[in-house]
Amino acid sequence: MLRLEWLLNDDGYDDGRPRRVYFDLCDRQYRQCFRLNKNQVAFILSKIEHILTHASIRNKAITAEHQLLTTLNWLGNGAQQHGIGATHGISTSSVSRCVHRVVNAVVTHMYQNIVKWPNNTVKIRTTFLEKGGFPSVAGCIDGTLINIDAPNLNEEQFIDRHGNHSINVTMVCGPNHEFYAVDANWPGSVHDARVLRNTNVPIFCI
Repeated sequence: MLRLEWLLNDDGYDDGRPRRVYFDLCDRQYRQCFRLNKNQVAFILSKIEHILTHASIRNKAITAEHQLLTTLNWLGNGAQQHGIGATHGISTSSVSRCVHRVVNAVVTHMYQNIVKWPNNTVKIRTTFLEKGGFPSVAGCIDGTLINIDAPNLNEEQFIDRHGNHSINVTMVCGPNHEFYAVDANWPGSVHDARVLRNTNVPIFCI
């Protein structure tokens, strides 16, 4: 994982020394770290920055951008929170708070407007045909295992076939990489076929 040098104290607040500017990273390094390009990150930040900005009795709290990038780094690289904290120069507890703030902000203020089933399936089928040569396709479906820290309750249910703790996530995407549906309600031990049987995706596809 790319090492980002952050000179912050253990509480996760700025101690007056200079921070590294993320936008100084080249596009390849930036995407390697955060799985999104700079424009995509800027778009997300524009939607939730006002939620992530909070007052602090210290000189400077962790900025909204820092919270977002810390969360993206953790989500995209599957590392433990203490490793992400060391990379970003903040404590493990600060990483945990960043993740909770960012995820809650995205789910509450962005999810319903961005992840939704499309209305114009005729146009989508045409786009899939033009881009990939696949006729009568309205979406691509796949599943993936998202690694998580070991939960306190029902830990054994989250151990997947690779021996990792994870959740089994099913997603449907369109021809321009937009998400139509996301189901992240299943622990890693559950088979993909069972996840599919219990989603609404087969109903949409009829």
